[in-house]
Amino acid sequence: MGQYHYEKYNSQFEVYETKTQYVVECLHTGNISSSRLLNALENRLRMQSLDLMGAYELYKDFAKRKNLKEDYFQLFANYTSFDYDASVDMLTASNFVTSEKGREVTFKVEKKNFVVDVTKYPLDDIDIKQLLNKHYKKRRNPERALDLYYYQDFSAADYLNIYKDFLMGRGKIMPAFNLLTDEKFDNRFELSILEIPDTLQQQMIDSVAADALSQRGIIKQIMYAELVTSAKLEDKQAYYEAFTASLNPGNNIWEDMIAFVSENRDPSYNIMDDPTMFSIIGAMPGAINPFALRLSNERALYDKGEALFSKEKINKALEALEQSINYEGFHVRTLNLIGATYRFDGQPEKAMPYLILAYLMDPEARFVAGNMAICLKALNYKSIDDFVTFLTNNANIDPWSKEQIDNL
Repeated sequence: MGQYHYEKYNSQFEVYETKTQYVVECLHTGNISSSRLLNALENRLRMQSLDLMGAYELYKDFAKRKNLKEDYFQLFANYTSFDYDASVDMLTASNFVTSEKGREVTFKVEKKNFVVDVTKYPLDDIDIKQLLNKHYKKRRNPERALDLYYYQDFSAADYLNIYKDFLMGRGKIMPAFNLLTDEKFDNRFELSILEIPDTLQQQMIDSVAADALSQRGIIKQIMYAELVTSAKLEDKQAYYEAFTASLNPGNNIWEDMIAFVSENRDPSYNIMDDPTMFSIIGAMPGAINPFALRLSNERALYDKGEALFSKEKINKALEALEQSINYEGFHVRTLNLIGATYRFDGQPEKAMPYLILAYLMDPEARFVAGNMAICLKALNYKSIDDFVTFLTNNANIDPWSKEQIDNL
């Protein structure tokens, strides 16, 4: 039979069964300074072992229904609470043994004295993904984020929630990463292009870069996106290549879309020859931290671009909108209109980087979802149907976008 592992505080449990018994082997690694505390520990371990025996029997049935392995036993035991027709008096205990690992004790119960009728428990109502979400939200750290990331039903919406949590600094990866996201919070991207990072910031960037190599999955992508955003200009291209290499297109439709857009992006951008915020966004779709941008509080250049666009003066409109990004700062309306202008001009590959950033800033912004869908369709993105489903399910989209999507 399978053996399930469970940990809580300073105690570790191995749960399994023999032909006639349920067995829990306990290891406690904390300090016990008196016989009174040892008795209290035994009582606590006995009660925990009883609960784990019941959870073990239920999880076996649940895992079989859901085609799960042993990986989620701890989660199941943590976030479900059922009563079992048994008492702690039914458990027999070995003597405590002190080893180099800690104090060890084993509890057993005869199966005939501990019968779990699985039909009495609402196992079909349990959703492992909901439990993983609950577990992650209690402590937004890499381990819990990765547990959710690698779950079979992980979605693009889940990806964006985790991605934004860490880029905003709500999730803790490592001290240097979180210091970097807090440093010059709303204009790091601009400063990384216009200035050489100061000594302290460069130390943080180097630390994040070194640690990113040992990470995996979405955590690696988050760290490289922060490096694309914050590191000095000459390092950005290498970090972007590392970002795209860490994508897992088969995992969810957002990663798949970013990988596709990256492969099809316009090759004419050269950030070293044209180091502006506008050009770097175009060259590195999907890897700019939207929370590191100086937001626009002026719109004279944007208004000029909008007026030129309405007159179909595309090149002049793009010039004004490029200046708006570089001088007035960032706004969803500006990014979206840049995307729409490129789309109107038959250049959807150039439109997508700006639309992606606009969507990261506000998934419900007017026209963004529709423009993304039209551009991806024009680029012959093979997973367009899945991406459109994500757009319509992830956020309330505006009527114009819905009409464009319905008419694809």
